[in-house]
Amino acid sequence: MNSAKSQSFPKATSFDAALVHSKIMGPNPLKLCEELLHDVHIPCGVRVCDLGSGTGITSALLAREYGFDTYAVDLWSDPVENRAFFDSLGIPRNTIHLLRRTPHRGSRLSTTILMRS
Repeated sequence: MNSAKSQSFPKATSFDAALVHSKIMGPNPLKLCEELLHDVHIPCGVRVCDLGSGTGITSALLAREYGFDTYAVDLWSDPVENRAFFDSLGIPRNTIHLLRRTPHRGSRLSTTILMRS
């Protein structure tokens, strides 16, 4: 990646490019997230919800690069796999909380906290 692109998205490009490509399923979500948060002043430690967190790459960005207390919520992703991914990046366990949305009878959904630390 050339330096001009890296300077445009310094937080997004802090992740290894091969890792990002293995985790994404469309446009680069790290760059989209960073662009959305550009010039937005949210204090470190604020609780945020990464709804539809998938493989966890955006949750990792929010926790590691912005210092947010991140809740990664997804219907399909494997929380054990995502926890191992966060651990491999050295992200403290108490900064990303994994939740899985699970269908119940009828049209109601409930949220179950699978892993917190």
